[in-house]
Amino acid sequence: MTMTADTGDRLAVTAARSLLARWDRQQEVYIAGREGRFDAMFELVDHGLPGKIRVIDLCCGPGSLSERVLSRFPEAEVLAVDFDPVLMRLGQAALGDGGGRLTWLETDLRLPGWEERIDGPFDAVLTTTALHWFTPPQLTAIYQGLGKLIRPGGFFFNGDHLTERDHQPVSRSLLREAAKRHEERVMSAGAADSWKGWWEAIGTEPALAELLALRNERLERSETLAEVTVAFHEAALRQAGFAEVTRIWQLMDDCVLMAVR
Repeated sequence: MTMTADTGDRLAVTAARSLLARWDRQQEVYIAGREGRFDAMFELVDHGLPGKIRVIDLCCGPGSLSERVLSRFPEAEVLAVDFDPVLMRLGQAALGDGGGRLTWLETDLRLPGWEERIDGPFDAVLTTTALHWFTPPQLTAIYQGLGKLIRPGGFFFNGDHLTERDHQPVSRSLLREAAKRHEERVMSAGAADSWKGWWEAIGTEPALAELLALRNERLERSETLAEVTVAFHEAALRQAGFAEVTRIWQLMDDCVLMAVR
């Protein structure tokens, strides 16, 4: 369903804005170059898609990416898509409809034909730190859907920690240790929640209690995430009709893939 800022129990704007700010700091515990990711995407959108643009923030969470797109591109219209009812309600309360330029859509990307609920075409689809939750067959289907929604000449960006290749134990071990050290440095500074700590704060918000229970039903996840290689993403995107796939930014194993429809 398309969500509006008035659905369900109200979460105070001030509380939502505070939790969104804490979300951003929490994400920086695990993503050392988070703002660099955003900047790389936006720079190429700015040069390649001038003027008024339609954008999907795929797996939008609480709307961190949407908020930045609206700020960077004053004529952009954004569709924020996710299936996490807690994060979407938080984003709605914090950002509203972005002055009429932001729409929220709750949909499950794991279901066949999810893209048929969305009126395309779009100039760009952007996603960050999200697609690692999906299995390879699910990713293949998602990319096929995006191939139908993005207009010819439009862009897709995926920023995430991506595995370079299978069977590289030394490099994988070093990268994991580097990530662990970064997390420890940020956490020791005391300015950010851990992932667990942020969700514990969410649990203290009465307005989100029912949605938190719904989230637990919908999004029960394995502790082991699928490690999908960059090569798999590239091949799946080309199979879905994207003419070019290239890496535009990287820090350790954190990178941004760009695909041109």
